Amino acid sequence: MAKKILVVDDEPDVSELIKKRLEAHGIEVDTAEDGEKALLKARESKPDLIITDIVMPVMDGFALYKELQKDALLANIPLLILSGRKKMEDSFRAMGVEHFVGKPFEADQLLEKVNQLLSQEVGIEAEELSTTPKAVGKKILIASSQKTVAENMRDQLEKQGHILECTLDGPHTIVRAVDFLPDVFILDIDLDEMPCPEVIKTLRYLPVIKTREILTFSSRDAAGSRDSAGMESLASTDEAVEACKGAGASASLGPFKEFTFLKSVQKYF
Repeated sequence: MAKKILVVDDEPDVSELIKKRLEAHGIEVDTAEDGEKALLKARESKPDLIITDIVMPVMDGFALYKELQKDALLANIPLLILSGRKKMEDSFRAMGVEHFVGKPFEADQLLEKVNQLLSQEVGIEAEELSTTPKAVGKKILIASSQKTVAENMRDQLEKQGHILECTLDGPHTIVRAVDFLPDVFILDIDLDEMPCPEVIKTLRYLPVIKTREILTFSSRDAAGSRDSAGMESLASTDEAVEACKGAGASASLGPFKEFTFLKSVQKYF
């Protein structure tokens, strides 16, 4: 059976170029000019792969990805992003997207990437036929001003099949929480722009967040920011943890430790 690909781009010339090249290799191709139309077509046809631009009218690539992740029947469709901007790529990577082709692109380069992704899908289907279906991963929002810590957490959790988003400060955490609706929050006690207890209080006021797990951790050791007094810094950390707990945090994971992080967090999933 021919593989089905949905191409999403508001530039007709780009969509037509991709369509002709893929169809020449026996692939069934449909197109959409924005994310909203793409979402409707994806629900109708369940494509094997979606190739999408980022900047589009009505619904852009970011919003399309979020809507796909909300639908259990569409969340596992591979997404290939057509991107000409590195910062936008970084934003997608923070959400867990891994596959990109830069604009402008060579047709052969795109075809090679498509073949790679479709081959991976075949492997996944074969595995699912012969094994017990895997549980759907949790949606997790990590918030930390220490980017390397957040990326380390994200990488570990993505390998466990979870869906991740990362933010770097308090206000953005609240905004993303409303759109992403994570099952679990993992918040640094030292958030920029807004104290972590205030972030937690705000989240707990939201009806859809009231019963979700909000875990806290400290990146102070990882960031090398603990002062020379030692004991004073430890007391400060304990106070911050207690303040977060009083604001509504479910539990504290303690200081971030790369090699014990997964073990400390998995019991809350």
